[in-house]
Amino acid sequence: MARYKKRKNVNFKVVVIGVVIALVVIIGGVMHFVEAKAKDKPIDNTKTLENNQNVQNQDQKSQNKEVVTENKYGYPEQGSNIIESAKSYAVPANQVFTMLNSKARVNNEKEVFLTFDDGPSQNTPKILKILKQYGVHATFFALGSNLENSSENREYLKEIYESGNAIANHTYSHNFHKLYPSNNVNVNVFMKEISETDKIMRNILGDNFNTRVLRMPGGYMSRVYYHDKNLNALKEALKETGVVSIDWDAETGDATGNGIAPNRLINTAIKESANKEHVVLLMHDAAAKKTTVEALPKLIEYYKNQGYAFKVISNPEQTNQEQTNSEQ
Repeated sequence: MARYKKRKNVNFKVVVIGVVIALVVIIGGVMHFVEAKAKDKPIDNTKTLENNQNVQNQDQKSQNKEVVTENKYGYPEQGSNIIESAKSYAVPANQVFTMLNSKARVNNEKEVFLTFDDGPSQNTPKILKILKQYGVHATFFALGSNLENSSENREYLKEIYESGNAIANHTYSHNFHKLYPSNNVNVNVFMKEISETDKIMRNILGDNFNTRVLRMPGGYMSRVYYHDKNLNALKEALKETGVVSIDWDAETGDATGNGIAPNRLINTAIKESANKEHVVLLMHDAAAKKTTVEALPKLIEYYKNQGYAFKVISNPEQTNQEQTNSEQ
């Protein structure tokens, strides 16, 4: 009986050892199979490359993105209102200001600045098409409210900018009662509106955009005419932001009403441009100014025949902007 139990124990140990050996062999075989398959399968680096590329792109964007610093009015201290290619036919706002406010010639070239207020609107792309046909450019004084409330107008602003024209600020609302209560400028409201409009433009065109070219509704000259008691305070605020206000010395007269005959607009512009070496021509690209679009080709032809070079108004030169604004 004892011998039988001993033999049984020996047999059990043999079985256990056999099972262990079998498991080792099986596991080893499986591991070898998996390793072999891994060697045969090509390594997919697509995700890795994509991730690396994304990181590089983000780094590049961070390097290219200009840090936007703002003054107390929330106005950015850098940026441009024209694309690079427009610099060859752009004149800084401080020089245009000098042209308008003194008889001294800034240069020996006859120059005309086509300017459009109160847009963008559905008339804007029609104007851009005409400008392109004649190979000339203009400066557009846009309203923030027109941009904020219309996706189409935002696209028109992009087209203005990308086709080599200059973009300037015409306040957000153009509301005389709000901007000039009791016929005196509300400086805080006015500065808030031009800051708000510039931010809307930057949201559309990118952080490298900034315009420091302004046209006040009614013109700066109207504030002088009405002896605006807050004008000096506005001058100081504009000086701090580096913004230059640009008026005009000729116009088509389209501001006086809608549907004015194109020939009348043309004749008015010709009369007011007579004997001027530098012309800043006021027009409007608001939705109601359809005859302005009709008059534009003949206006361009007139100035071309008179030997004028077509220019746009760029941001003021940094070195001279303080002097420019203090003289307004």
